[in-house]
Amino acid sequence: MKKTMHNYRKLLKKNLMLALMFCLTLGIGIFTNSVQVKAANSLKLGNIQAYGGSQVAFEATFKMNGYQKIEIYRSTSGGAFQLVDNFTEEGELWNTYSEGWYTVGNKKKVTCYADNTKVAGQVVFEDDSVTVGNRYSYKVVLTCYDGSKITSGTVSVAVTLDTAEILNIYSADAKKVKIKWRRVSKAQGYQIYRTEGKKWKVIKTIKSGKKVTFVDKKVKKNKVYRYKVRAYGTVKGKKVYGNFGYVCKASLKKLL
Repeated sequence: MKKTMHNYRKLLKKNLMLALMFCLTLGIGIFTNSVQVKAANSLKLGNIQAYGGSQVAFEATFKMNGYQKIEIYRSTSGGAFQLVDNFTEEGELWNTYSEGWYTVGNKKKVTCYADNTKVAGQVVFEDDSVTVGNRYSYKVVLTCYDGSKITSGTVSVAVTLDTAEILNIYSADAKKVKIKWRRVSKAQGYQIYRTEGKKWKVIKTIKSGKKVTFVDKKVKKNKVYRYKVRAYGTVKGKKVYGNFGYVCKASLKKLL
């Protein structure tokens, strides 16, 4: 890209010199008016992701020369958009972390992560005020110094519990299978599924989000079992579930 721009400028300069020489040869006077070209401000939202059952992060790309205000609006499960947080350039207080800089919005609900100490280029907004079981949509309104406003498109994501990935599964004596999975934040418990063929069945419901192990004693020798686990929680009296992790296999067959 830099090489292309260099060649373009070189060609433009050459053409201007030729035009100047042509005009001087003909005795034509050249008068120029100074015109200030102002780059257009723009705003675009990118990828969005929910994680931890309590956070949503989305990318935003800004092209501007400073701003008066940036407002983050959010819709919950199809409701009306409401102001969640806002940033003002004069009020920003930046802190450093391992990968760059961050600043917290005036309402202390949204954090902006950037490569340097200003909201410009590509940044990431993180909303820490979401709950499991809801779907959230976001839009951003940029107010420029000249008073003009730019409203972005919307991005949406459902907030679910994280995946309970199985970390370890084994049978030491062919009489039982021991399973251990990753703990899920905000989970109230877990469901363990098992199959010997195509039909899956819940064999155990763990009623604690902190317990991450289970011993399956209802197994038989010379069998192969497959397992998967998912987390669950309760929101307004309704159960919500995380996604299943990878299916893991335990073989109780004798090795030849």
